Amino acid sequence: MFRFFQLLFCLLFSVSCFSESLLKEDLVGSWIPSGEMPRQEGVRNYELVVNEDMSASYISTDAYKGKDKFRLNCKYKPSTSQDSIFIYYCYLKELHLITLALGGWQSESGELLFGYEYWLGSPRPGQIHGGLPVSLSKK
Repeated sequence: MFRFFQLLFCLLFSVSCFSESLLKEDLVGSWIPSGEMPRQEGVRNYELVVNEDMSASYISTDAYKGKDKFRLNCKYKPSTSQDSIFIYYCYLKELHLITLALGGWQSESGELLFGYEYWLGSPRPGQIHGGLPVSLSKK
C-alpha cells in the first residue's frame, strides 16, 4: 500500500512539472534578466522587447560608470532547422554588435528564455570577440 501512495505522489508531482518549448508567438512581450545567469560587474544587463512582427529591441537596463543606457534594434533570423531556436542580430545604428541565440520553455511556474549572447565587432566588424550565457524571464 505504501508503494501505491509513493507512485501516486510521484505521478501527481510530475504532472505539475511538465514544460514545453516556447514557440515564435510566445516570444512577444518583454523579457528581463532572470538572475539564473549572474553577470560579472561591468557587463551590462539588457531587457529584450519582442514585437508582434518579431522585430525586437535589446535595451540596456543599467548605466555603467556614467555611460548612458542604450537601445539596440534587433532583426529576427528564423532557424531553418528548429522551430524553437530564435536568432536575433542586434544593431546600434548600422553596426552589428550582438547576436542572440535563444531557446526556451514554459511551465506552470512561468516562461524562460536561455541561450548565448555573442559580442561582435572586435578587432574587425562581424568578428566574434566574446560573449556570455543569458537567461531571461517574461516580465
